[in-house]
Amino acid sequence: MQILRLAFIVFVSILVTNVLYANAQLPQLATFRENARVIVDQIDNQETIASIILQTTSTKEIKIPAELEQKIRDSDRVLAVIITNETQCVLGVQDEICVLINISMEGIEGGIIPIQDTAREIGDSLIDDINAAFGLETKPHSTFIHTEDTVNRALETSGLISGRGTVSAVYTSPYQESSALYEKLGALLLHDLIKEANGFLETGKNLSFEDNSTVIFSIIPQEDLSLLQLKVSAKYPVDDKTITSFDPLVFLKTKKLEKADFFSKGFYPLNSLFQFVILSNEPIMVDTTYSNIVPIAVREGERVPVDLTKKGWFFDSDSGTIIDGKYLFGTDLMVTHNELAITLTSFDEESAPKIVTPIIEIDNFDESLFVLLGIGVVGVAAAVYYLKGYRK
Repeated sequence: MQILRLAFIVFVSILVTNVLYANAQLPQLATFRENARVIVDQIDNQETIASIILQTTSTKEIKIPAELEQKIRDSDRVLAVIITNETQCVLGVQDEICVLINISMEGIEGGIIPIQDTAREIGDSLIDDINAAFGLETKPHSTFIHTEDTVNRALETSGLISGRGTVSAVYTSPYQESSALYEKLGALLLHDLIKEANGFLETGKNLSFEDNSTVIFSIIPQEDLSLLQLKVSAKYPVDDKTITSFDPLVFLKTKKLEKADFFSKGFYPLNSLFQFVILSNEPIMVDTTYSNIVPIAVREGERVPVDLTKKGWFFDSDSGTIIDGKYLFGTDLMVTHNELAITLTSFDEESAPKIVTPIIEIDNFDESLFVLLGIGVVGVAAAVYYLKGYRK
């Protein structure tokens, strides 16, 4: 996890431009990013999770009051502020909007009472500003000490945010359906250019109407800035049958995935990514893809695509109990469900690979470009949201 934290710090240190004020360069990496993700989990939870994540480090793109963002960062203990309509954000809360102000317990002496008092004091110092910024009328509910990863599994957050060693000051307000909450937060927070640019935002709106969808908005403070994320997810049950074929966009309730319009004004190959992950209960491998396989370079065990103008799949893992692929748009602005379709087959150690990823040898590889590619493809979301049961 420390590697992911370092990756996030490196990422924000090499931001090329702000998408709202960008000049055309090749390639560019903007602060605003849109990620789509489908995770099929046969191992732990027997569910498929489809998500749209909009994220930035710019308070011009996701607009929260500068005073509030600074106040959150000035508190040494605050790890995250999370707003969600998750059915049970913590034990004892059911079907309400939750505001979780998560703090680190490190260094608080004297046992449970001082820990709860510290969390309550910090939470109370922030909640009025949070209510005002997000149009909420929350009331104090409880302080919750995280002794296990239950909340991580519910909210898909990492231990850095709400795992062991953290405590939440919890505030609640009446429940809002995901469609209403996503619409409200989008209208309140997103810059007009983002709201008018369609893109993954529109796909998220479709997803928010699913019966079992949830919305999470999070502020993750760092030393000099904060990572801001608006996420909508829906969950669907899966069985333990052998996985043979997938049309991933079915789970996102769309037949095509379009990039935000403003990305057409330059070349932003890493700002709109689709990720498809299968956690299988038996070894499988990718049999067929209906798009190209993007050439990669390998350095110190890391795989990165070397030609960002090419559209197609880039696989971190194409066989075993984990399939992890990312789709790169190249110079295109849209991908259809036919292009993202994948078929799979069983796998054993003697199986011949069904797909072959071209590996390009590159001498004197530009270090800054390697970092840009590596961090860009992994995505900032990896520093915050982890895949439940994602293990080898």
